[in-house]
Amino acid sequence: MSRRTEIDTEELERMIRKIVREEVSALLRPTGRTILDDWNQEGPDDAEGDAELLLSAIGILRQHEDEISAWMDWEEFEEQLAKKEGGGDLPD
Repeated sequence: MSRRTEIDTEELERMIRKIVREEVSALLRPTGRTILDDWNQEGPDDAEGDAELLLSAIGILRQHEDEISAWMDWEEFEEQLAKKEGGGDLPD
């Protein structure tokens, strides 16, 4: 049993405009805060610890700077990470 509803062109246009306005408004609405907005997870300033981490990172970079196979671009890294996450290969 199908029911047919008639709608005139003006009413249809009003409905479409209303829906588009609501959707565009939703897209333009500011989103909630992200972790980038809140740096509390970083803990207190630790200049000595930061320097130690930096020196360690520089040492690792220098150790592998001639090994082209050890380097990858960001997109390749994200692809490999997604594969490992999808396969459950990452530790908890």
